[in-house]
Amino acid sequence: MKKKRFYISFVFLSVVLSMVLALSLPTTETVGVSSDNVKSKQITETIDDLAIINTDIFSDRHDSQLILLSQKKEKVDHQTDAYAKKTKSKDLSTSFWIRYINVGQGDSAIVQCDGHYMMIDGGPASASSTVYTILKKAKIDSIDCMIATHPDADHIGGLSGALNYAKVEKCYSSVSSHNTKTFESLLKYLQKQNTPLIVPDGNISFYLGSALVEVIVPAEKCSDTNNNSIVTKITYGNNSFLFMGDAETEEENKLLDARNDLACDVLKAGHHGSSSSTGDRFLGESNPQYVILSVGTDNSYGHPTFETLARLKPLDVTLYRTDLQGDITCESNGEKITFSTSKTTTKEALWEQGSSAKAFANRDGSTALTPEKTSIPEETTYVLNKSSKRFHHPTCKSVGEIAEKNKEYSAKSSEELIANGYKPCGRCKPHEKITDETSSDLENNVTAQEKSAKNDAHVIHYVLNTKTKKFHDCNCSSVADISPGNKREVTWSREKVVEQGYSPCKRCSP
Repeated sequence: MKKKRFYISFVFLSVVLSMVLALSLPTTETVGVSSDNVKSKQITETIDDLAIINTDIFSDRHDSQLILLSQKKEKVDHQTDAYAKKTKSKDLSTSFWIRYINVGQGDSAIVQCDGHYMMIDGGPASASSTVYTILKKAKIDSIDCMIATHPDADHIGGLSGALNYAKVEKCYSSVSSHNTKTFESLLKYLQKQNTPLIVPDGNISFYLGSALVEVIVPAEKCSDTNNNSIVTKITYGNNSFLFMGDAETEEENKLLDARNDLACDVLKAGHHGSSSSTGDRFLGESNPQYVILSVGTDNSYGHPTFETLARLKPLDVTLYRTDLQGDITCESNGEKITFSTSKTTTKEALWEQGSSAKAFANRDGSTALTPEKTSIPEETTYVLNKSSKRFHHPTCKSVGEIAEKNKEYSAKSSEELIANGYKPCGRCKPHEKITDETSSDLENNVTAQEKSAKNDAHVIHYVLNTKTKKFHDCNCSSVADISPGNKREVTWSREKVVEQGYSPCKRCSP
């Protein structure tokens, strides 16, 4: 009985629905087909169409929801990536390495983080093929950023090799123009790729993968291109890496005075280990554990110099040199740093000056360093650097860094040399009157601060650096690098100095 009632109800509803639809549908004349058949067919097609429309509406709505979800996911992923980049990565699944390339007497390094690449300098033009081959073998055909620290040929000459193989997105340079064929060649290859050349007028930071890169420049420009070098600091997890270009103590002190954070674990020392770079103050602030010296075998400059090695030796750093160890690869997981080299050498050889250094043993059995003296003609009043157009006092330690082909001994007066287009060295100030006493000080590399400290040693016990919170003996060489605003001379006992929160200098061990 229930089934019969259900069936009658269903038929009744079907008939009503058919009538409503029939009245609403337009009549169509069809040859050979009855009106009832046409209406029946139209009803069926309309119901099917309604079903399709409903399905399409649902499908569109579903797709729209999927698109919105996808967009939200992409937005979240983007925000997550942005957040991850703004934090120091400790994810061991990421990767970071630096390859310090042996380009002879020059500088070049490739940095990789999470599949992104950066190149800092390219060595001399003779290294172009080396750079090209390294990139090709590693299949590095895209470089996010290139840095030309300064326009010297031994730093930018080999960048043409990189630009011949890889696409470079942007290039930072300390200058926009320089009157040399090497720099013009760099510009030509950059323009060929439509790669922008950016000259920073202040510090810039960006991310290479998950590593933070800081491009650091001095606030005031200097006439010396070395002291306008772009300094690059890279932070990956808890590890940091510093590249100094050819920056000398003048730029080092300017950057420190401007409160730039130059602390690092790994230091690529400035100017190939020249005595004019890597000063005591800078070393105290940067406090590296590892130091990389990029120098050429048998180079004519005597790099690395006795003075720089002597400043590094007491700091107990681990030293690496491209002239003795070839390519140096440094890897980090954000916590631990490891090194590998393409060649091996002895620890003793690493601490030898240039290619002609001599090592001797101290009474305590440790290895010390001694510079070799250069024979200078007796009639010489000044030593000229024909390349830089500077003249020096014969006892100036910069003389040892002048290549023989650029060195000339002169008996002319300072006035005559200045009239001939030469400029006096800023270190030894040869145009100023030199007495027997100051000449002796130059010969022994005694600074005015050291001399003053020695004269007052019976009164002053220690010299404090109020910024670094370190204390020194009066005759410590680090005293000369303390800025006057941070220097304090005291007659306190050692115990009182320590009580005031100061720690002893590692160099002089006061």
